[in-house]
Amino acid sequence: MGIALFLFLTACSTSEFVEDEVGKTATFAHAEMYYYHDNFVEGVGSYGIAMYNGDRSRQFTELYLDFASDHFKDALRAVPAEGTYTYSDDFSMFTFNNAYSSYTESDGVNETKLGILGGKFTLSREGAGYLLRFEVELGDGMTMRGSYEGVISGMYDSTIDSDLDLDFNTMDRKRAEAVGVDPTTWAILLWGECDGENIETILMVHSEDFLPSLPEGNFPMAENIRKGQSGTAEPASAHSKDIHGSYFVDSRGDLSWAVPGEGFVDISKSEDGYLVEFSFEDSNGYTVSGEYTGAINGTFKERVTDTGLVAVAMTNY
Repeated sequence: MGIALFLFLTACSTSEFVEDEVGKTATFAHAEMYYYHDNFVEGVGSYGIAMYNGDRSRQFTELYLDFASDHFKDALRAVPAEGTYTYSDDFSMFTFNNAYSSYTESDGVNETKLGILGGKFTLSREGAGYLLRFEVELGDGMTMRGSYEGVISGMYDSTIDSDLDLDFNTMDRKRAEAVGVDPTTWAILLWGECDGENIETILMVHSEDFLPSLPEGNFPMAENIRKGQSGTAEPASAHSKDIHGSYFVDSRGDLSWAVPGEGFVDISKSEDGYLVEFSFEDSNGYTVSGEYTGAINGTFKERVTDTGLVAVAMTNY
């Protein structure tokens, strides 16, 4: 049984929207990516990117592009290829079509949705984020052109560009929590703050037996280890925006993160709580290592039911 860790990595830029007799021009402030595996054509990845301004539960404008790019078995590794995507009636690499692509305007009461009938867009990497420029033909005959620049929420490929060695004990502030997900699964959150910026590491480990407190031992991590296997640490996996397993996010400077592959988590008791050490290699070959010493809040709150012992909640020490 896994834990869904929702990390919203949406970046914001200056919002701009202009309409004239030539068409619409928009600079979008938010963007999210969705990955649907090869639902339409076997071996071709199906993606969607929603760029929007405003609050989508109220007043907003949104451009959604449904397109074809590289196929990945693991949604967490799914990253569309950089390049230019053109409108086509066929769903093939570097194309998008009107099956689901659309433009929507809402004033909070009334909503207007237009299909996409043509055009192109270009996707390129810009630091830890992306630059997306588009020019599309809307269903009402008008042309819409514009861009989005920033992090795209739901695109979880590792973005760190060097090895990292983290000592949470030397940071300005630190905190650790452990959540008992099920009787043999623990999710450990290590949090630190440096110069007002946050660093978070999520480590998921599977113990041999039910324990009322955090298990000790060395927990190896590898993508070829069966998920949930006792005595191991679980690397990250995902579908759409739900992340399961271990993960790393660094808010210092440009937002960056890492997806663990091979590595380990080591947990032992210390005089003032626990010593947690970890090291893993990310999807681009960089190593993230770290150490935390101190109290870790959280354990199972036990409840006996007709079906036996159930872990229902976290309670502080």
